[in-house]
Amino acid sequence: MTPQQTLTNEQTTAAAAPYSFLNVGTAHYKFFTEMAIPARRTLSAHQHYQLKPADISTMHSIKSYLQQHFLDEDLSLKMLCQKFGLNEFKLKKGFKMLFGQTVFGYAHQLKMQLSRDMLMTRNLNVNETAELLGYSTPNHFSAAFKKMYGFCPGKLLR
Repeated sequence: MTPQQTLTNEQTTAAAAPYSFLNVGTAHYKFFTEMAIPARRTLSAHQHYQLKPADISTMHSIKSYLQQHFLDEDLSLKMLCQKFGLNEFKLKKGFKMLFGQTVFGYAHQLKMQLSRDMLMTRNLNVNETAELLGYSTPNHFSAAFKKMYGFCPGKLLR
């Protein structure tokens, strides 16, 4: 038996545990262990979401839009869906699949890059930067900055 076959048999045995009440060798047991369980595993493990070329183009348009409007207060998934003619599932799933991060993860990344640039090139302190970027408090901004870069934003000012 090859390692792949052994792994498959172990997975089947583990997946069949809920059906242990079935007698080995019966037709029901055979159905659940050889047909139903592998089919369930295949569906859950190999569901790939396919984007059409038009949707890929739309995702790139959304990314460009986010690069220009990531600081907008009214930015939301609902607004993006309406503006670009997508449903929310396709927007969230497609964006993450294509770019490797969520819509708002990308917007947050842009915001943090801008904050780093603002702190390094302008004579703004952390409080002013946080306010310009729309954070409710400088502490929220500092925590987000530290989470992204691993150090406090004040260290850029020194």
